[in-house]
Amino acid sequence: MKIGFYMPVFNAQEYIKEALPAVFAQSLKISEFVAIDDASTDNTAEILKEYKMPSLVNQRNLGIAACRNAAVKHLKTEFIASLDADCLPDKDWLKNLMRRFDSPKIAGVGGKLIEKNQTTAFDRWRATHMRQFWQDKKQKPKFLFGSNTVFRRDALIDAGLYNEVFKLNYEDVDICRRLREKGYAFIYEPGAVAYHLKKDNIFSLLNSYWEWHRVYYEEKGFYSDQKNFILKIKDTIGLANRYLRQDFAAGRHELLFIDFILSLQHTLKDWEYYVARKSQIGFAPHTKAHIWLSLFDITFCSRIYSGTPGLPTLLPAGNAFMQNYFAMLFIINKGLQDNFKSAAFKKAVFRHLLQAVYNLDCEELDNILLIMNEKDKKWEETLLKKHAHLDAEFLKEVFKYFNAWLTDLHCNKKELLKSVMDSAEQIDTERLKGEKSDEAKKLNADN
Repeated sequence: MKIGFYMPVFNAQEYIKEALPAVFAQSLKISEFVAIDDASTDNTAEILKEYKMPSLVNQRNLGIAACRNAAVKHLKTEFIASLDADCLPDKDWLKNLMRRFDSPKIAGVGGKLIEKNQTTAFDRWRATHMRQFWQDKKQKPKFLFGSNTVFRRDALIDAGLYNEVFKLNYEDVDICRRLREKGYAFIYEPGAVAYHLKKDNIFSLLNSYWEWHRVYYEEKGFYSDQKNFILKIKDTIGLANRYLRQDFAAGRHELLFIDFILSLQHTLKDWEYYVARKSQIGFAPHTKAHIWLSLFDITFCSRIYSGTPGLPTLLPAGNAFMQNYFAMLFIINKGLQDNFKSAAFKKAVFRHLLQAVYNLDCEELDNILLIMNEKDKKWEETLLKKHAHLDAEFLKEVFKYFNAWLTDLHCNKKELLKSVMDSAEQIDTERLKGEKSDEAKKLNADN
């Protein structure tokens, strides 16, 4: 019985120095090793050479499924084990997985992935709402999380290998579905433990969560037309509402602001994906310059042409996403104004949504948005006019559903609402402490 091992890597320099020694130190012998480097642009390749890890290098980024296929084709062993680059296995991880292959119908066995880093609210949110394991009982699940597994090589080939349309995730769900159709089963072994080394900010966290679920919503037809897309807005609010209730009831109050921001970030992300999918529009890069230009254009034209039936724009269609981003912020302002009296909380919403959508931290922009929203409380009357790039139907539904949701929270869940505001303050305090700590570390390193 020979076991091959592979690790798909892309810009993984932050993790593999810690992960690779634990792979080489497994208590059960591994016959072949290979890393699949998906066109990394950092020092990943140099670190792999340093640890003498054999590697195959993609000339361009092909995605996770293509990397897995390259490994399966390269390794000729009966069993193929794999770990994501940000996973640190226990010494007996592989041994505990392999002892569960007690039937030729068992195609794969997966282990338990524990979040190692839970120092920030974002990492604790991931540990709560993005678990990659099936609790603590041994069972036969419908699929195995791709982060830490062993598969029979012949079974993967029998199922047709991984579908390379899946670039970021869902390839694990898809291959397991096809393996089940072939009559295979899977085992979850909680005694095979690996630790997730990932650290998130609000941008990486919410975008990863959205991407995790995109294929599901696509298969259900939520992006197929305007009517179904509007249902997706309602579904997103329902998801945020469910997480708010769960986290509040469980005493995880520091996570509540992330639940709240999810509703806005996912709605914008859904709109961007829906429009790009429907019309093949190539949106402009989310650069700081494009963001500022989009804000100036929409506010300038709104003021100058406030008495006209339509609004012109000076920008090309590529800026449509950024223009709708600001229009949505202005339109939900009524709900924020009516239900959140704290200017600090509103500023936190603008700041963290900017970070969640654009990965941009810009206090000047946060302050301008706050001032503009304070001065003009009737943006919806202007921004729902005919406009070349604004999606009036989308904005109307956002205005309707979000304001109704916020009003319900204000009227019926005052204690929860207060905890959401407290959570925002706690996350900002945590952020400032982290920035000071990073500055201190940099200063010590320079000295």
